[in-house]
Amino acid sequence: MQYTLTDGMFGRDGHEKYPEWFVEGTAQLAGGGFPTGWNTKLQQIADGLTSETDASGDRAIADYLKAYDVKGRPYGHGYLAAAYVGYLAAGGTGPVTGEAIARGLDAVFADLKNGRSLYDTLSAKTGGKITSSSSLEALFDNPSPELVTFVRQLSVASKGGAGSIIAGSLAAGGSSVIGSTVGQDGAFYVKNWRVGAAGKLSLSTGGYNQMIEVNLFRLDAMGLGLSDTDILTLEDANNGVGDIDSAIDLVSEMRSHYGAIQNRLEHTFANLSNTVENLTASESRIRDVDMAFAITEHVRNQILLQSGQSMLAQANQVPNTVLSLLGA
Repeated sequence: MQYTLTDGMFGRDGHEKYPEWFVEGTAQLAGGGFPTGWNTKLQQIADGLTSETDASGDRAIADYLKAYDVKGRPYGHGYLAAAYVGYLAAGGTGPVTGEAIARGLDAVFADLKNGRSLYDTLSAKTGGKITSSSSLEALFDNPSPELVTFVRQLSVASKGGAGSIIAGSLAAGGSSVIGSTVGQDGAFYVKNWRVGAAGKLSLSTGGYNQMIEVNLFRLDAMGLGLSDTDILTLEDANNGVGDIDSAIDLVSEMRSHYGAIQNRLEHTFANLSNTVENLTASESRIRDVDMAFAITEHVRNQILLQSGQSMLAQANQVPNTVLSLLGA
């Protein structure tokens, strides 16, 4: 599946190129479509609802769905569209859960793996609701009550969490999404990290104990020192300018840190690429030397064989020569 779907994402080797909303939307389903900031409006609406059956915010949800194109917001509306596809493919009934969405997407991916085109698959799995890019846009331009209800239930179920289908629940986030209990012998693991808190990512870049530590920074209002910033008065607004300047400096420092880490990883990748190239060249030279030795041995054996045959022929002629002399 990794090759089929990856080829489809990039449209290589003759595969159909999947639209960006599907590629990014399904990716957001893993990490969660709510912490990214693309669906903040839905979070705000969900915070005002008492339960998944509270329909008081449905008008606002419908207006939000109509306000943007799926194609233009692959990380926001694309996430919602991919989640809806998974829900419909799982039957489209019952509570909205990460397990149901994942089960439906498994069925979608299975058809794609078998060579079926994307929209043929979506048409079959969604009961004809999504048959093309235009039908998907039309679905969001004029949201049906079923779509609005789904988005409401998804948003409420994801309150306080990431909306990830690979976590324990839609309401889970942080280490529940990425994981924090993987052994340190893996190439990627997380330690001491939770929602909104600083921590580290440890990346294995080679042999034993060769690690690169990537610091994680809080980029929310609390982490940037803006949680108490307001502009209610002239003095507050003036102080807010200083707070924002400080926040910008902090973001710049974080970007510098990540830039340095990126350079180290690129350097490591270049070194590994050189190592692979050198090993390949060495293997080729060894194989070439072995072939030359084998050819030399073959020629040597051929010479010995021919020499032996020649000597044997000459030895066989000696008795004939003696007999001819006696007969004379």
